[in-house]
Amino acid sequence: MASTWKGLGERVAAARRAAGITQEELASRLRLQRTSVTRLESGDRTVDALELAALAAALRRPIGWFVGPSENTVSSHRAAAEQREETRFDGSMDLLSSDARFLTRLKLLPHVKPFHARVESVDRAEDAATSARQALGLPVEPLRELPHVAERLGVFVGFEELGEGGPEGCYRTHDGVNVALVNGSWPVGRRRFTLAHEIGHHVLADAYAVDWPELGQSNGEQIINAFTIHFLMPRAGVSKRWTSLTGAGSDKRDAAIAISAEFGVSWSAACAQLRRFGLIDGADLEQFKRSTPREGDYLELEAAVPNDVPTCGLSPSFTTAVLKAFRRSKISEDRALGMLRGALAADQLPTPALAPLESMAPDLDAF
Repeated sequence: MASTWKGLGERVAAARRAAGITQEELASRLRLQRTSVTRLESGDRTVDALELAALAAALRRPIGWFVGPSENTVSSHRAAAEQREETRFDGSMDLLSSDARFLTRLKLLPHVKPFHARVESVDRAEDAATSARQALGLPVEPLRELPHVAERLGVFVGFEELGEGGPEGCYRTHDGVNVALVNGSWPVGRRRFTLAHEIGHHVLADAYAVDWPELGQSNGEQIINAFTIHFLMPRAGVSKRWTSLTGAGSDKRDAAIAISAEFGVSWSAACAQLRRFGLIDGADLEQFKRSTPREGDYLELEAAVPNDVPTCGLSPSFTTAVLKAFRRSKISEDRALGMLRGALAADQLPTPALAPLESMAPDLDAF
């Protein structure tokens, strides 16, 4: 808890560094002298409620982040790595979680009973993935509308282009509200795997995780990765499609290319799953590894990865909740555009309804 002015100053400094701006730039946004920001960050200057709201808006953080208890986002990847300085990704995750909780308090986000499974080994991850599909009544065919699937399992999702140097995704549960953030800077196949991976964190009740691509995997991450590939590529569905393709005369490599695209996973993941199911042998796998398909191979077979995971925006119910809040004058136009993370422009927002004056009362967490 930032219970002292020094603690508040430390959070201001951390948020400013994460936003990549200087003290002088922050001072300009707040219409203050740079020395005022310096004193604030060192704990030698106090702020009133209006200044705190302006700080939150300038640094794109909820007010509660500056004065409330910290939401510790612990990465299973980071456990064996050096402590990283807070990044823009952390700030975006804070905002996403705050946005979802704010909309939940307004009763605009649907209440979903979350699905959880207990898995203690990689060998049992397939059972959990099968159970998750069955709980939703999903067929064994390739998943479509993956963000909608996440919401049905109790996870509201945000997508934002945050650079390929940062994490691929993050999952957090706070006050019973579950959110996942997917870095939209990665290719669509990678984004789909990342979202399914964050669904895995949720289903397996492995909360507070940030997924960095370059770090090693703990046993928990290995289990979640196993869940992810089985969730995206179920044994029955893959085997059925493989039989159909090869029975129709496709050679093994072409069949693998088609399956990779249809199930929306990378070439290496598809090949590994085909080998795991005994549909190809070790020699096939080694040959496939040496001949990674090019874009033309996919085009020739009219095979394309499902483009159901956007680079920016929100999952369907999340988007609807923001638009309802704006239409009902619960949030401003700027706030709505920020919450939608670039998915819509101002002239694409719905026309606000005429609202009674009391509906315009501010909510501090909306800043």
